[in-house]
Amino acid sequence: MVISCTLTAAAFVLLLVGCLFITGCCGAGSSTAAAGPVQAKIQYDGKWTGAGAVGGSCSSIEGTGPKTIDLPAGSGHSVTVSKADTGMGKLQVDLIQGGKVVKTGETSAPYGAVSVLNI
Repeated sequence: MVISCTLTAAAFVLLLVGCLFITGCCGAGSSTAAAGPVQAKIQYDGKWTGAGAVGGSCSSIEGTGPKTIDLPAGSGHSVTVSKADTGMGKLQVDLIQGGKVVKTGETSAPYGAVSVLNI
């Protein structure tokens, strides 16, 4: 079982790096201006980790329990968050722009991951 979890974690890291590269984390980003402040709202009772990207800038994010994170101004926001435990509870990630939820994603899988993009 431990080997399976290790492989799952390794696969997630590769998926996360690929996802962030494709969404512009390491690229030039989009030229469309954001309409108001942007936040990522993570709702999960357990431990989680991930990354947020705006244009060409990436930041690691992590925490335990629900948290709202202010994202830098810009365009091409993306947030990827994964459970860092085997919890079966729901992990939900909302991308909020100008006070309104513009994108949402969720999973209940152990070590599950969620990516939300707002290009």
